[in-house]
Amino acid sequence: MGMLWEAHQQSSGRRTDRRQNMRTMGLEQQVQELNSLVEDLEKELGDVVKYLEQKFGEDVNNDGQVSV
Repeated sequence: MGMLWEAHQQSSGRRTDRRQNMRTMGLEQQVQELNSLVEDLEKELGDVVKYLEQKFGEDVNNDGQVSV
């Protein structure tokens, strides 16, 4: 779980920096940045699901497959 936690901490730090930078952006730029943050979070969540499925050998997200 250490590797997973380290990856989360790095992502979390980058998201914090990006949110702080948004204060100086226009509305359209903020929307684009928020969309980018959502995409990053979805990828991170997918990585967590894959990790859990590999670690426990179970179908965590009910897609009918266990990640290898």
